[in-house]
Amino acid sequence: MPKIAQELGALQVKRLTHGTVKKAGKGKKVGDPIPALHAVGGVSGLNLYCRPPAGLSTVGARSWILRTVVGSRRMDLGLGPYPEVSLAQAREKAGALKDRIRFEGHDPVAAKKAAKSKLLAEQAKQRTFSDVAWQYYDKKRLVRRQLG
Repeated sequence: MPKIAQELGALQVKRLTHGTVKKAGKGKKVGDPIPALHAVGGVSGLNLYCRPPAGLSTVGARSWILRTVVGSRRMDLGLGPYPEVSLAQAREKAGALKDRIRFEGHDPVAAKKAAKSKLLAEQAKQRTFSDVAWQYYDKKRLVRRQLG
């Protein structure tokens, strides 16, 4: 049976940070910063991914991850950066997404790929003859220069 995460509040989530190395090995020393994945509760599989700080920053990048099963594969789906997407919004998005996956058989990765290919096809249709002609001319001109 899966472990049920304690439901964290907004202040507790704000205080979550990256992890540290517990055992030395593979070029890492004890205490070195490492990324951490924290379960926040409320919706099963909802996590806050915390990276170590880069440069002079005191807090690293943090983002919401929904870890769920789509079809027969386990997937990690990004829900947006923290604090841009609040805890309440992340729980709402995660719940809605899990319901669509479970009850409608929705595959978010396939839907995103389909939307991207549709957008690329629309952009390709908007190319004019003049654009294609200039592109052809530039390509041939470069080939001639290289040949001599």
